[in-house]
Amino acid sequence: MLKRDGTRVSLNTTIVCLILFMTSHSLAARADDYHYTISGGKVVVALTTSPAESLVLVFSMRQGDSDEGASASPAIIDLHKARISDFGIESSASDLNAVWRKDGKHVLFGTEKGIFEADAEKGEENPKRIVASKSTTYGIAISRSESRLAYWEWNDKSLQLVVRDAASSKLIRDWTLPYEYGSEAAGFGIAFPDENTVYAQTFDREYGTPRKRFDVATGKIEIVDRDCLALATGATAIYFIENSKPAPVLKKISAGKVETISSVTGYDGLRTSAGGQWIALWGRRKSAILNTSSDEISAKSSCESMAMLPNGTALYVNGAEVSSNPAVCMRLR
Repeated sequence: MLKRDGTRVSLNTTIVCLILFMTSHSLAARADDYHYTISGGKVVVALTTSPAESLVLVFSMRQGDSDEGASASPAIIDLHKARISDFGIESSASDLNAVWRKDGKHVLFGTEKGIFEADAEKGEENPKRIVASKSTTYGIAISRSESRLAYWEWNDKSLQLVVRDAASSKLIRDWTLPYEYGSEAAGFGIAFPDENTVYAQTFDREYGTPRKRFDVATGKIEIVDRDCLALATGATAIYFIENSKPAPVLKKISAGKVETISSVTGYDGLRTSAGGQWIALWGRRKSAILNTSSDEISAKSSCESMAMLPNGTALYVNGAEVSSNPAVCMRLR
């Protein structure tokens, strides 16, 4: 075979080069093809992805357990290595209750015995407990500078919102609110618009879950939304679902201004993915992904839970399966 410069190259060499070319492109096509099934008869109830790696923090519980009062086990799945690190610690199964640090290697999660921090590179070695608690913790959040940590602590007939120094765990401020909500509590959303302000979904009214602003410096509390279904932190803004008629509305808070994104009929939950690059929406038998750079909702599916990896690969959850293939949503649990 003649090349353009007139030199010859053997047919075998051409075939080898073609095979290598096709193989490299085939591998690239499969690089984002992920699938992992959690063993032990468990189902995934919530998940959030790392901002830097193909790492997923999942909460799973035994299939058949009731969501109300059930416990879930936090674990990290490394999708690239198809490996899971289960820490053998119990947490509430009501919602996510975890947040990744910006380095993408460390994740904080709330449990029945306080808040722990796990290093994904250490596998199943015992994670470090950074906050001890006699009550179950919910809705953990960390400020953008990672200097402050906030979470709910459930007491007998009240919920306590706690803000601590993230490095030393020293208490900075707390608020105790009565639990008056007439239904099962879910979400427990918390977000930091800045270091001295916390937004939180509260449960001190029988009907509705008001979103309130908590001033860390003064202790002042202010109602800013009558009924908030969910709250999550994006890359540069905070997103929440307002329970309004005729349909719930997705809104965002940026630079102190509130902007309406769209109607989100059938969705009542939000979860942060990949450090806030995306927000996962979920409801009964439906889920979708919000791109926080464009505020567009896409990747809609019939799976009840979704997430997005930092490389833009969507993950779908059905029962114990976590997969990049949307066809998993069609399988019976």
